[in-house]
Amino acid sequence: MTTASKPVVYMIVMPDNPISMYYRGRVESSWADRGFKLEYFKAVTPQTIAEQKHKLQFGLKQSPNPNRIREFSETEKAVWYSHFGVWNIARRKQSPIIVIEHDTLLLKPINSRIFKNVKMMGLCHSLLKDGTMGTTAGAGYYLTRDVADEMCREAMNREIKSNSDALIHRKIDKYGANWKTHYCEQIRDDSVGTTIHHG
Repeated sequence: MTTASKPVVYMIVMPDNPISMYYRGRVESSWADRGFKLEYFKAVTPQTIAEQKHKLQFGLKQSPNPNRIREFSETEKAVWYSHFGVWNIARRKQSPIIVIEHDTLLLKPINSRIFKNVKMMGLCHSLLKDGTMGTTAGAGYYLTRDVADEMCREAMNREIKSNSDALIHRKIDKYGANWKTHYCEQIRDDSVGTTIHHG
């Protein structure tokens, strides 16, 4: 498969953040060495939320446990705006893209045939403390322009009550429950930490 036939990979990254750049350095060759073209999307941060053209409306973050309903943290809002920004790119493109976060490692080659007649696909997992695989919808997913447009409209026209992962997960299920999460892993180095702080 040639590079031209592969979806472009958009990595959400914070160029001014040492933790984000550490993870980028660990994972980018796993994509580039397998022939994927990487584009870097500068992540929205709590400091740049106010600069965003489209204003998303955040309600209270819902939970099955009434005692855990709370305000969104500023980093959770920033993650929302970051994915929303990439969706706005995807909705203007003729060709589908792959969206990844800065800590998403490609574990094995992806044959583009798996995307035939697919509108969206989840590609990533994380390892839980018990050693099992957990789904991480927002860490790596394949996205077509029609679904990106649908997601942008939904984000702009509804009060947001869950993390962006929940919307991504729901859309993957809606369009055929296309989960191929063995392709990528969201890595974590406990000595470095992460860039996301939940409320």
